[in-house]
Amino acid sequence: MAGRAFAIGLALALGFAGYGAAQAPGRTPIPLEAMIREPALSQMRLSPDGAHLAAITSLDGVERSISIWRTDALDRAPVRFGVGGAAARNKVFFSRIEWVAPDRLLVIMQQPVTVGAGIEGRTYTALARIVNLDGSQWVEPLAEGGPRTDLERYVDKFLNIDLIDQLPRDPRHILMAQATLDATFIYKVDVYTGRGERVAQLADNEAPVDVVDRDGNFRVKEFADFRGGQWVIGHTVFDTSSNSWVEQPALTYEARERRNLTVLAFDPNDPDLLIVRDDQGQNFAYIRSYSISRRAFVETMFQHREYDAGNVLIDHVGTEPTRIIGFTYLADTETPYYTDSGFRSLDEGLRRQLGGLNVIISGKNGEYRIVVAESSRQPPAYFLLRNDSQLIPLGVSTPGIPTAQLAPTQLVYYQARDGLRIPAFLTLPFGWREGDAPLPVIVQPHGGPWSRNDSSWGGGDIPYAQYFASRGFAVLQPQFRGSTGWGGQLWRAGDKQWGMAMQDDKDDGLQWLVDRRIADPHRALIYGFSYGGFAAMAATVRPNSPYRCAISGAGVASLQRIGTLWRENRIQRQLQGVTVDGMDPLQHASEANIPILIYHGDRDQTASIWHSQQFDAALRAAGKPHTFTTIPDMPHGALNPEMRRAELTLIENYIKNECGIQY
Repeated sequence: MAGRAFAIGLALALGFAGYGAAQAPGRTPIPLEAMIREPALSQMRLSPDGAHLAAITSLDGVERSISIWRTDALDRAPVRFGVGGAAARNKVFFSRIEWVAPDRLLVIMQQPVTVGAGIEGRTYTALARIVNLDGSQWVEPLAEGGPRTDLERYVDKFLNIDLIDQLPRDPRHILMAQATLDATFIYKVDVYTGRGERVAQLADNEAPVDVVDRDGNFRVKEFADFRGGQWVIGHTVFDTSSNSWVEQPALTYEARERRNLTVLAFDPNDPDLLIVRDDQGQNFAYIRSYSISRRAFVETMFQHREYDAGNVLIDHVGTEPTRIIGFTYLADTETPYYTDSGFRSLDEGLRRQLGGLNVIISGKNGEYRIVVAESSRQPPAYFLLRNDSQLIPLGVSTPGIPTAQLAPTQLVYYQARDGLRIPAFLTLPFGWREGDAPLPVIVQPHGGPWSRNDSSWGGGDIPYAQYFASRGFAVLQPQFRGSTGWGGQLWRAGDKQWGMAMQDDKDDGLQWLVDRRIADPHRALIYGFSYGGFAAMAATVRPNSPYRCAISGAGVASLQRIGTLWRENRIQRQLQGVTVDGMDPLQHASEANIPILIYHGDRDQTASIWHSQQFDAALRAAGKPHTFTTIPDMPHGALNPEMRRAELTLIENYIKNECGIQY
């Protein structure tokens, strides 16, 4: 098998050899080069007929390419394209691939765009192309023929196109959404010519729900509407008998109700049933079925007593959904609960074979499935499962991570000052034991804030947490009030508490670590990105800050201007608009009592740049110690090794030189 792994070019032995072998003594810091490199392997996809594998790969850790293997000849070198070709010439960044036919891939890319002068005009736009198996033919979906006017070329820079469904019963077409400056359109697109037929147009207060019925019809939209003095969130479903969109009262609610309702899928065996995640009348979200014809909920399909339900698990043959096999719930990570006994046995056997790693099992295409295994100290490892019995290793996403010298991230709970129970993730240096000297500590709030972390390697900031833990830090990721995925009580408790009770939760987490003699209170800092950047700014200006310093990446400074920052659809904006209020860091800049590093990318969202610049100016006017900088070409989050190196080096130098925390 080692020879096969080498032929694939994926450094198999460097990530998960041994599967739970005895850990070596001592602590090995994660090398910076391993941390910042492009994944050797990511987004592994199996073609609908099972004949080919495709992935985004990087042999040198710098350049990304698309690689395609034959599943019956894995010992042969793959076809690779992208490096030095059109991708390099156009400076595009491969971000997603999906099979749309047995011989065609949809490739989503990001490309830098500059509009006018000044930093505010530097951004990225999404591109979509369909490519054949050797990279020789590229087709642009929905490309307009004929010459383009200057205005049309300008507008093209702001188009956003994405895949809705692969239409397994129609092998020549897919459904795609195209968002323009004016509206969102749904098209049926020919994967060989790129030509599209418009099947729906959404109003400016609507957003597509990415589910289709078994015949491939786009039939569900979400809307936000102002009625009777209140914002209302609801859904309409296309009635095929009357050829019209019909509002569903049972799926409609006032935004102030703060209901957690998401349409997940059509039941693959009953075209009248939608599968919906909902928390109506409960703290934890559960999954229920909804009858379109009766306009009523039918039954509760899955519910967990301690965690939010996550999703429905549907088996696929090729890309066609066949049957419900289970559900997931949001514990320390998204965890499957298989109702199908065969899948339950398969999952249990794979976990045993892979040393207890978290396992994701794909649908079966031909003889094969893809299996992904990971944990808080194991980057994703990819396998090909043949006939549900033979497990063939393919490779790891990030070679060079010293997994045996990393401690697992723990889900912990502590009590906030008002008694609310707060979940958090705690990552400690490998080998640290109770009674050892207290550690320097990073409190790392997640972005959103309607988001959460989990304990999988790709589950939100775990690589950075492990990077600093491997250097001697305790890293706490509080799931503060306002976080989603931990029940409605915690989520709703964050309403209008920005910089106040939401911030108390982070400070109380630090105090919990100090009381347990895990953290040294004199070597504590807070670092976050996006909403986490807001939390860092808020920590700077709150009285008697418990931190030695703060680091804010693309943070929010003004709650009055926050609406311009969100890039979600209008439904999200209206729902968040009734919940965002609290302490505004920009108005309190003169009260800053700890130093702060403020940074963003120079291709970040315009609103993010405005917030960082304004907070910098206010601190300068007040004579408060701080550092302000930008990272070249970086959007809202680092895209490539150069940007990741700049970001991590900036943070580490600030911690050592300006915060004075040595480690």
